[in-house]
Formats: sequence, C-alpha cells, structure tokens
Amino acid sequence: MSTNAVCEPNVSQTEEVRAIQVTPHADAWETEDAFHLAIEMPGVDESHADVVLEKDILTVTGEATLSHYEGLQALGGGYRPRKYRRAFRLPEGIDGQQLDASVRNGVLTLKMPKSTEALRRKITVRPA
Repeated sequence: MSTNAVCEPNVSQTEEVRAIQVTPHADAWETEDAFHLAIEMPGVDESHADVVLEKDILTVTGEATLSHYEGLQALGGGYRPRKYRRAFRLPEGIDGQQLDASVRNGVLTLKMPKSTEALRRKITVRPA
C-alpha cells in the first residue's frame, strides 16, 4: 500500500485552524440491569467531553484540540482539531439520575442503569 504525504505551507502556530465536525462511531449493548454506549472520540479527555440528558435525548459532545509545541516551527500539517457530536434517543425505563460516564484512550463509555420498574424480575407462581 502506498501513502502520499502532502504538506501544507508553513502554518503559524498562532493562526486559527477551523475544527472538523465529526459524528463519532458508537457501539450500544444491553445487560440485565443497564444499557451501555461506547463512543469513539480520539483526542478527547474528561475536561473536553460533555454528556447531556434532556427528556429521552442523550447528547454527547467532545472537542480534540491541537497541541502547540514551544520553540518548534510547524513544517506542515494535515491534522485539524475535531468537534464530535452525536445524539441518541434512549429507550423507556432508564434511570436518568444514575447515568455514569467515563473516558479512556479516546473512548467515552456510558452506563445507563435501568429503573427499578424496568428491571426484569421473576414472579413466583403460587397455587390458586
């Protein structure tokens, strides 16, 4: 496989670079007691990630910024800062007060516990 590198003219470190808008990939799964989401947002840490739940809409945003290296002059560049945004309509039965979010290695993971009313429970059958 051949790769062609393209360098742009020197870019001043003070020059503002427009961010690329990205819809991140996500995986979702369900366990007995919760729903889970894993959302890919490379370059995003906990200080640049936001999770908002409004009614049944969960909105996830994040921003990966450029690093400037002191004393070095940029020779070119293709990397652009990224702004991630994705919204999900959540199923009924989620306990919105107990959502848990964490980020590691550019993956934001959400655990959304089911409400006690939505949990599966075994009903004892008794004689009539």
